[in-house]
Amino acid sequence: MSSSTYRLIIADDHPLYREALVTGISQHFSQSSIEQVDSYINLFEKLKLAPDLYDLILIDLKMPGTQGFSGLIFLQKYFPELPVAVISAYDSLEIKEKCLSFGADSFISKASSTAEIVNKLEQVLSPDLANGLGTTVFDLTSGEQNAKSIIEKLTPHQFHIVSLVAEGFLNKQIGDQLNITEKTVKAHLSNIFKLMNVKNRTQAAHFFSQCRLPDTPF
Repeated sequence: MSSSTYRLIIADDHPLYREALVTGISQHFSQSSIEQVDSYINLFEKLKLAPDLYDLILIDLKMPGTQGFSGLIFLQKYFPELPVAVISAYDSLEIKEKCLSFGADSFISKASSTAEIVNKLEQVLSPDLANGLGTTVFDLTSGEQNAKSIIEKLTPHQFHIVSLVAEGFLNKQIGDQLNITEKTVKAHLSNIFKLMNVKNRTQAAHFFSQCRLPDTPF
């Protein structure tokens, strides 16, 4: 068992997997605190309060409040010093390398054993153990590069709003999710459209989804 004390966050919207993961790794990180969130919005809200409090966040790529790699891009913008490990069922070599291109410190397949997951986390938490985590070999497409540059310009509210638009939420539903008025949502959308150089919600959602994951059964 690790004798070091860390504070970790696991972000995954599947409660059974999330709780099983906590149970598995807590046997190793016995002195550590492991917190859980089920969406990117909840993750950002927690980090906003005390970003320096945490040593590592372990995130799923596919969760409410994000489209593919967009959440990873946004985390790197606002919390660049916070180590991020991605854990995902999308475990092709291309997905792994693109996660690293977008700023992840490590990639872990959900098919990994508990021992393999713990080993990857230890590598991130203890840089002296991180011998050759891997280098990126996949270049980002022009669409991904463009989407990345725009996403990095979004404010937190703008990011949350356009991510919910991409998921099909209506303005009132978005307001309820973020505890803001429908009028405020519309004002943010107007600024988002200008920033993205689009005319409507459909075009904004399409632009935002350029960092989406490929279709898979998972």
